[in-house]
Amino acid sequence: MLVWVLFEKAYAGSTFIAYQQPGCAKGPVVDVDVDGDACGCYAIPSDYPDGHACGCYALTSDYRGGYNFDYQIQGIALYNTAGCAGKPDAVMFNSQRDCNPFGWNSVYFFCT
Repeated sequence: MLVWVLFEKAYAGSTFIAYQQPGCAKGPVVDVDVDGDACGCYAIPSDYPDGHACGCYALTSDYRGGYNFDYQIQGIALYNTAGCAGKPDAVMFNSQRDCNPFGWNSVYFFCT
């Protein structure tokens, strides 16, 4: 069983967490972050059954107080436009965290 857990963890997808309040502070409980703590945040792709997102996802304006990107195999592109339209404003292939407000409107998870 331990081997299966390690195999599953090794192939989990990346996760982008957008916080509701600046400073990555905990706010009203809306979702649960990847560690299981109440965070007042919106997590992509933690809501997906296999934990593996692919494609474009909207970033709601209520959750732009900061972010945490946990890189696990998949890179992401972030856009100031809706629907991942145009040229990306940022591309990430390593884990990053910034607790300041951001203006991105959508995130694209590269398919693996």
